[in-house]
Amino acid sequence: MTDTMTTEERCTTAIHASNLRVEADRTGSADVIIAMGMSRSRLGAPLLRLRSEWDGAGLLQPGQVTPHEFALLLGRLKTLPSVRYELGLQAARWGISADVVAAVLLWWLMPVCQVCHGRKYELEHGATSHRHCKHCKGTGQETLPHGEAGRKIEDHMTYCMGAFRDSVKKLSKNIHN
Repeated sequence: MTDTMTTEERCTTAIHASNLRVEADRTGSADVIIAMGMSRSRLGAPLLRLRSEWDGAGLLQPGQVTPHEFALLLGRLKTLPSVRYELGLQAARWGISADVVAAVLLWWLMPVCQVCHGRKYELEHGATSHRHCKHCKGTGQETLPHGEAGRKIEDHMTYCMGAFRDSVKKLSKNIHN
C-alpha cells in the first residue's frame, strides 16, 4: 500500500486483499485488519463498510427506480441493519426516533440534490443553466433531514468515523514499533 492512500482506502483495500501475510519490515493489509479489530470505535468500521457497500453496489437515486426496486437495492447492503441498530441505540438514549436514524442514513448515503444531481445549477433543455438550483439553493446537496435531531445523528456518525480513522492509522503504524 502506498503512502498516498487515505485510511479509508487502506481499510477498504485490506478488507478485499488476498494477501494477508504479516511482514516485519512493512505495514500491509494484515496490519490494517488487525488495527481495525483493535479500534475501540464500535460504529466507525460498520459505517466504513456501509459506505463501501453503497459505492460498490452502484445504487441509483430513489427517483430513478420504483420504490420496490429501491428497497431491493437497499437490501443488498449487508451492513445496513447493524448500523441502523447501533445508531438506533444511541438515538434512543437521546430520545430521537428510529425514523430519524433511517432518514439521516439515507441522506448520508445519497446527499446529492435530487433535482440538479449535484450540479448546483438548474437544468434547462438538458444543459446546465446559469441559475442556482432552487431546491438545494446552489449547494448541490439535499438538506439534512429532521433539523437538530438529524444533525445530532450525523455529528455522531462523523465523530465515530473520525475516531475509527484515527485509531486505525495510529494502531497500524505502531504494530511494527
